[in-house]
Amino acid sequence: MFKLEYELIPPAGKPCMLDSFSPNLITVISFAQEEAVALEHYSVDPEHLLAGLLRLTDDCGAAVLLRRGASLESVINEIKNESTKATKLESTTDSLSLSASAKLILESAYEAAMKMNCRECGTQHLILALMKYDPTAQILANCCGASISGIESEARSLCVSLPPLDDIQLLKKQVSTWQSRAEMARDQGNDELFRQAIEQKSKYEKLLADHV
Repeated sequence: MFKLEYELIPPAGKPCMLDSFSPNLITVISFAQEEAVALEHYSVDPEHLLAGLLRLTDDCGAAVLLRRGASLESVINEIKNESTKATKLESTTDSLSLSASAKLILESAYEAAMKMNCRECGTQHLILALMKYDPTAQILANCCGASISGIESEARSLCVSLPPLDDIQLLKKQVSTWQSRAEMARDQGNDELFRQAIEQKSKYEKLLADHV
């Protein structure tokens, strides 16, 4: 399994969007990697995120798609039929990285959650992002037919706005988070990831000092 925290390192001065991901969204990303591995693909793409979402059948976001006729089987069949997915791994691996487009999808979901003033970025925000990405929107159109029209509005109805976190508390959380990641990287003997984590921690410490 890839280390998601190292896949989504934020730019300097920006909060880490991973900290805002709901547990269900993180599970979806894990499922997406499993689907990409099973299909012998080189990376985790937006299509795999869609498949991962449909594996989480008890999730409210997945229910929006399931009610409209989408299923894990139908999405996997659509992925297999895409000519762009013809290239496969030479050998099976259980460690794949997020593709650039998958990262953009997650960033779009995060931005949607922030614009709606939601405390968490959940699967409903992921649906909104997937609907804006032509390949996954086309897969859903093929699977759902005419009922695709209500997906976005229902997903938006699941987005609950909450009061924003206090800036100082958020920065303190970032400092603590990156300290933990630095310790994890150090324990793993990964000097490069340790350096990156320490740099991120230092940047948030400086921002925190500027606020107090």
